[in-house]
Amino acid sequence: MKKTKWELIVRGEVQDGFSVNEVKSSFLRLSRLPPERVDALFRERKALRKRNLDENQARLQAEILRRKGLVCSLRRVGDAENAAPTVVKSGIRQPVSPRAAAPHSKIFSSVQGRRQLRFSFLFLGTTREFFPIGIVNLLLTIVTAGLYLPCARVRTLRYLYTKTHLDGNSFSFLGQPLELLKICLIPMVFLMSALLVAWFHLLSGVLLLGLLALLFPWFKLRLLRFDAENSFFRDIPFEFTGDVRGAYVAYLLWPVLVLLSAGLLYPQMVYQQKRYFFGGLRFGKFPFRFALKAAILWRLHLLAIGFIAAAVSIAQLIVMVAPKLVFPWIGLCMVLIGAFVSVRQSNAVLSAVSVAQYRLQRRFTVASWLWLQLSNIAVALFSLGLLLPWACIRAAQYRLRHTSLVGKPEQLASRRSRCPATCEKELAPVAD
Repeated sequence: MKKTKWELIVRGEVQDGFSVNEVKSSFLRLSRLPPERVDALFRERKALRKRNLDENQARLQAEILRRKGLVCSLRRVGDAENAAPTVVKSGIRQPVSPRAAAPHSKIFSSVQGRRQLRFSFLFLGTTREFFPIGIVNLLLTIVTAGLYLPCARVRTLRYLYTKTHLDGNSFSFLGQPLELLKICLIPMVFLMSALLVAWFHLLSGVLLLGLLALLFPWFKLRLLRFDAENSFFRDIPFEFTGDVRGAYVAYLLWPVLVLLSAGLLYPQMVYQQKRYFFGGLRFGKFPFRFALKAAILWRLHLLAIGFIAAAVSIAQLIVMVAPKLVFPWIGLCMVLIGAFVSVRQSNAVLSAVSVAQYRLQRRFTVASWLWLQLSNIAVALFSLGLLLPWACIRAAQYRLRHTSLVGKPEQLASRRSRCPATCEKELAPVAD
């Protein structure tokens, strides 16, 4: 199938709060065009087009130019040559002249009647690049009976972070495999010892697994700190400030309460764990905020219970008509209900995360998420795991394609006008 091509269009217009000479100098350095042609572009305001770009390239280059203060727009190849930029107003797309359009009009959106500025995440990784990394990680993990897993995780995170872009900048992960191995060594030794002992004496193996469960919150806390402290965006590190007591409450006490309640307290456990994680996360001097209410998760899971009850009622009718169809019906319902809960929960949790005046927004859909998961599982099984790198890239592309960073344009414009150079290194979200 032929891929859609895009054009990047520049007319020499400068955003408010930026110096024309600085923007011209930046564009001259980035475009490598002759100085006289750049001068003519900013003087005459004639359209300069860069053609035959794929969507990721076009959006990344547009974000880079916008960050440097230049007004630019994107157009699919094949659209009308004289099509004007559009903004959303009262739910209707209306054409506006390039001069009347706001500097970031291509990423303005209307959300509940309020204009917001949306920055999309871009993932530029490819299966061709990641396949050698993924295959080596898989084979060495199998050969070493799991001992290579920390190194495999670090190599994977380095690649995924480097290929994740926001506002023209990529994330970076600087963790070292040896550091992660030191963190994982004690849990790995306990797990391998428990499995080995259980082969000869089941009760002793269960006791060792219980001891491992007691160590899990401590291990989880160290892992969260390792991931955060080695994650960077624009040379600014993330940080996790959660304490040990909170880790044991979130990752030990609440799972035990869920078991004792036969699963009824599961929504509250999810809420407590997410609040602990995002409540302890920081980017530079900015703490993350988690504004989700536990009642939202309770309503979601009660709705799922209602769906399950309805599916069971229908299954009883199917038994009387065609008993052989009962198990396929139950399996189908469980898959659909599980997909519904996973998507709605993921959207609600991440969309409740904010930092400074920015917030994250996730828009998974049940149909697309279910197709992604089922196709990845099927391909991984039929290939005996050899296509797991392909599945990993697809999952990363999907997550970032449906995740964005949202802020108020008035606040962003004022911050840039005050200090455009400092604003570039001031804020960024965490990569999910």
